[in-house]
Amino acid sequence: MLTWAFVALSVVYIGLLLADIGVLAAADTIVDRAADDPASMLTAASARVLRLGDQLNSLTLVWIWVYLAGFIAWTAFSRRRAQRLGYDRRQVLRHWTFVAWRLSLVLVFAMSLVVANRKLPANTDMATLRDAFIGHSHALMGYTAVRIAMIGLLSSYVIIVWRRLTDRRPAEAAAA
Repeated sequence: MLTWAFVALSVVYIGLLLADIGVLAAADTIVDRAADDPASMLTAASARVLRLGDQLNSLTLVWIWVYLAGFIAWTAFSRRRAQRLGYDRRQVLRHWTFVAWRLSLVLVFAMSLVVANRKLPANTDMATLRDAFIGHSHALMGYTAVRIAMIGLLSSYVIIVWRRLTDRRPAEAAAA
């Protein structure tokens, strides 16, 4: 049951990140239009998109902690279950998807530093600002896409371990 709750958390998290990419794309359109017509930034539709972006960012920040808490709870439960059923925990809980996920943490951390340190130019030339904003937005989209892939890796790992714990006897699981 905890496995599927974690998978549900993952699906919601992916949905939030996909929505974030959609809002970034919509913001790109707004900024692109504003380079030719600055008054277009003042429309109600533009304000809604920008407000939605802020709300999604806030919700995603909260969801990261919910997601991590869910993974910690699942890990503790799975370790106890493996031990209680007589499995060698190291054998059952080891899989390349978890190793890849852990390695991707380094990539995401490095990407977050790069994205966080991108600054918009100080001049008021709209074309330069537009290009800088859209470049930053595309970097954020790439960063978000890597995060989605990470969620896929971790969700796969959780399902694989769950199957190992439910489908095999301890000796069979150790041999797999």
